[in-house]
Amino acid sequence: MELKKCIFVFFMMYSFCAMADGDEILGTWLDDAKEGKTRIFKCTDGSYAAKIVWLVVDKDKNGKPILDKFNPNKEKRINALIGSIVMKGIRYVAEENKWTLPYAYDPKLGISGAGYIRIVNGEIILKASKFGISKTRRMTRVE
Repeated sequence: MELKKCIFVFFMMYSFCAMADGDEILGTWLDDAKEGKTRIFKCTDGSYAAKIVWLVVDKDKNGKPILDKFNPNKEKRINALIGSIVMKGIRYVAEENKWTLPYAYDPKLGISGAGYIRIVNGEIILKASKFGISKTRRMTRVE
């Protein structure tokens, strides 16, 4: 009976540590070009997603919000970039110490891809690709 308790406690501690490691990604991150901030948050299903929360240039010459004008979905081109979801479905893989990234959207190019995220020395390293073309971005925590 005592062995079962020990195994249960070990399993619960391991599960808690895995969850805590996955939550390391939460927060607001500044991109490497220092042009925008992205907030990564936890969804109700346990996955993570990210949305744009700040842009260095957030309004056009007429004082209106910058829109998602390159979005391949024409209906979304009227949406402001601030508040747009740019990553979703992110899941932590403890064994590989990384997060899978099934959807990452680049509003500058209007394309999406898939890849992974790692945190190295407190900095996000995001690598995404589509059709064999890869892009790597770095982000620094600001909140």
